[in-house]
Amino acid sequence: MDGTILLADDEATLLRLFSHVLEREGYKTISASTSTEAETLLAERGDEIGALLLDVNLPPEGAEQVLKTVSAQCPGLPVLIVSGRPLEGALATQVELSESQDFLAKPFRPTELLAWVGSLP
Repeated sequence: MDGTILLADDEATLLRLFSHVLEREGYKTISASTSTEAETLLAERGDEIGALLLDVNLPPEGAEQVLKTVSAQCPGLPVLIVSGRPLEGALATQVELSESQDFLAKPFRPTELLAWVGSLP
């Protein structure tokens, strides 16, 4: 996988864990703790970003707003949506129909995260 992985989660402990796991394997990461920050990074550094790990409940706007930004600015960007609860409604349907979006339920093992990243072109 080429590019930097944008980690977007409001839990600082998880951001540090995800970053540590990925960087230990040689991947570059940047972090965002709000949807606004994630959208800003996508706008400013979208050409560097090769994948996005996105928490469903990222404040203040949530994952759906960030996914709209991804569709507009970085179409086809691989996105791993993570949540402690099952996906429901329109977001679940969107992920199911998308070729570039996947879902992983929290908690998950570092090996599951690395397997997803490793599967990316």
